Amino acid sequence: SSQFGSSHVLQSVMAAAMSLAPILHFCFVVIVLTDPVYHADFLVKTIDYTSLQSSEKESLAPQVASAIANQIQISQESVSTPSGEPGIVAILPGSYVAPWWVPRPPSYPGKGTIFACLISGAYASKSALNETFHQTILKDTILNTVKAAMVGSPAVVHEATEPKVMFKITDARGDSGQGQGMFTWILIGVAALALFLLVLVIIFCMFRAGSSEKPGLLDGQSDSDEGH
Repeated sequence: SSQFGSSHVLQSVMAAAMSLAPILHFCFVVIVLTDPVYHADFLVKTIDYTSLQSSEKESLAPQVASAIANQIQISQESVSTPSGEPGIVAILPGSYVAPWWVPRPPSYPGKGTIFACLISGAYASKSALNETFHQTILKDTILNTVKAAMVGSPAVVHEATEPKVMFKITDARGDSGQGQGMFTWILIGVAALALFLLVLVIIFCMFRAGSSEKPGLLDGQSDSDEGH
């Protein structure tokens, strides 16, 4: 009877878990996929892209990504190129006009270099990220990182106009707004409810199994009859 009850509990729990697993999987996958992702593009006027060596680009790409990640307190892997290569930024000519800049601005006419990246999982809204990037310390950190890596390089422009660092933040998945945040919270609620139901099923099955293991009246009588 005890073994039968334990087996019944295990079967019931497994059935409940298998029923709720697709719901939980769907919620978690969609939550990850709806994580806000933003383009963050920096124009640094003190570096002439046309004079950059390939080795300098390879050195700058992870250093700038690390500087950005440290300042906004995310992992470096959460900073990636626009094509999705994690841990580095893309290095583009200062005159480059990205297709995700809407409305499209005129190209920068002077010497400069654009450091373009995707930032994921940092902020719930573009305005919050935009406000963070307006802070002087972040722009100074990026500029100082570039300066330290480019000491003695012919690509350094000493007569750059102010401001020496300009940036543009763009939503990489369209205008998500508050609706996307609300949808994410709804999915989190559904996932929490599914987990709660699973716990209830486990408790209920354990209670039933415990009740079935108690000796009944007939069990007691049969034992006394055997004694006679």
